[in-house]
Amino acid sequence: MLRGQVDSSARLIRWFEQLGWASDVRWSAKSRIEARRQSAPADAA
Repeated sequence: MLRGQVDSSARLIRWFEQLGWASDVRWSAKSRIEARRQSAPADAA
């Protein structure tokens, strides 16, 4: 995901977590997301 994009799946999971319908959700560390974003090819589709 690029900065400014909306991830509707993540938002829904977050709501489920807040309502107590989901637990032990594992979110990626920001450093890992940044590393993957930098190593992704520019023309990836």
